[in-house]
Amino acid sequence: MKVKRVIAVAKKEYYQIKRDLRSLILAFALPSVLMLLFGYAITLDIKDIPIAFWDQDHTQKSKEFIRKFEESRYFKVKEKVHNYQQMQKLLDKGEIKIGLVIPNDFSNNISSGNEVSIQTLLDGSDGNTGTIGLGYVSGLTSSYTSNVLKGKKKFLNLKPPLDYRVRVWYNPDLKSTNFIIPGLIA
Repeated sequence: MKVKRVIAVAKKEYYQIKRDLRSLILAFALPSVLMLLFGYAITLDIKDIPIAFWDQDHTQKSKEFIRKFEESRYFKVKEKVHNYQQMQKLLDKGEIKIGLVIPNDFSNNISSGNEVSIQTLLDGSDGNTGTIGLGYVSGLTSSYTSNVLKGKKKFLNLKPPLDYRVRVWYNPDLKSTNFIIPGLIA
């Protein structure tokens, strides 16, 4: 690349812009408008994620745990199901993005200080929503766990009683290309 050629192209572009002032205005105005538009119109905040519960325990403690999600602005409880088939049907239809399965020994294990496994089922077809939703579930679970452990001195050295297990459906690796590329094609 020679400097002489670069200068020649720069001069040509200068004369072109001088002749057509509209292209100069567009060159600066369009990005500014897009920045304003994208800055206020596009948000990555995710609220009202549709969620379903399968409460196998049906105790006061499991209802308190579910209430944490109902009161959260991040989740919208769509349904309470009674088996995996119902949960899978809701995930297949796209009616929910997250499903939580509370085991039947939830209350007993929390009361005795044992570890409890909460299964979290994620719809991985939208990796961004799945990842953010998982973070929200993790936060609410941690909050519930800290409330359970508050004031229980004999459990202070134990690890938190809730251990949630994640299973992502449709896009287990949560690769963004699996949903961005088909979206761009559409």
